[in-house]
Amino acid sequence: MTVKNLWKLPENAAMERTPTIILSEQAPFLAKMTNELIRARVSRRMSGSLIFLSLRVEAPALNHYSVNVLEVQHNFLKPFPSHVRSSVDGTREDVESEEELVNVVKRILESEEMQKLLSSLLRESLMQSPGKDSSK
Repeated sequence: MTVKNLWKLPENAAMERTPTIILSEQAPFLAKMTNELIRARVSRRMSGSLIFLSLRVEAPALNHYSVNVLEVQHNFLKPFPSHVRSSVDGTREDVESEEELVNVVKRILESEEMQKLLSSLLRESLMQSPGKDSSK
C-alpha cells in the first residue's frame, strides 16, 4: 500500500506581508541612514494566540540605550486587525490591513516627537563616538 501525502499548503502564505515583515523591513534603514550610530530592532514574543511585536531604537555608543518606539499586537492566525501603540507620539490605533499599518507606522516614524528623539540620540552618539573628547 502506497502512503499518500494528504497535506495542502496555502497558496498565498509566503506572499502575505505580516506586521513582523513590515517592521523588519524598516529596521535596517535607520542603521544605514545614520552610519550605524542608531539602530532599530524588532522583537517578537508570543503569548497564547497573540503575537506582540516591538520596534526599538538603540544607540550603541550610549551603552546600547534603547527606546521602545512602537508595539503591534495581533492574533497568531491572522495578522489583521492589529493594534498599534506608540510610546513616542501616543498613537493607539486599530488597523485592518497592511496598507493601514504601513500608514500608521510611517506617521509615527515621521512624527515630530520621533524626529526629536532621533536628533537627541544622534547628537549624543556623535559626542561619544571614537575620537571625540566628551569632556569639552
